[in-house]
Amino acid sequence: MKDTIKTKHEQKLNSLGVIKNTEAYVDKSRWVINLSVYTRQLNTQETQILENGLNYAITPKRIPVPKIIASIESCIYHLSEESKATIRASVVNTLKNTKALSTTNMSKQQSHALRNLKKDKDITILFQLTKGERLLTCNEY
Repeated sequence: MKDTIKTKHEQKLNSLGVIKNTEAYVDKSRWVINLSVYTRQLNTQETQILENGLNYAITPKRIPVPKIIASIESCIYHLSEESKATIRASVVNTLKNTKALSTTNMSKQQSHALRNLKKDKDITILFQLTKGERLLTCNEY
């Protein structure tokens, strides 16, 4: 009796300690619908770029310091001069201590494919279908 209870407790503890992979495999091959098949076939790099979705953020090459300063100045205009000076000093300190962005979240082939998609005036990326992650591409008439 004690052995069965002990083994059950050990099984419960072991099952609690196991880290389960919560990320399920997602098949993105159906996320891009290409209606311009007859005039232009998308290559694999272009398809991968489009599979990332419209909300995919590309890492910038440089930190946009002027934009950061302008947005902070527009937010602190109503504060006292002491508060403004403190906030400005902390922002300057933070910007000086930031490292240059050396890594990118796209390969060279993907960035080349993105440039090709932007240049191509015959193809149009219309919209995101329904609430899912599907993109529709078609010819421009």
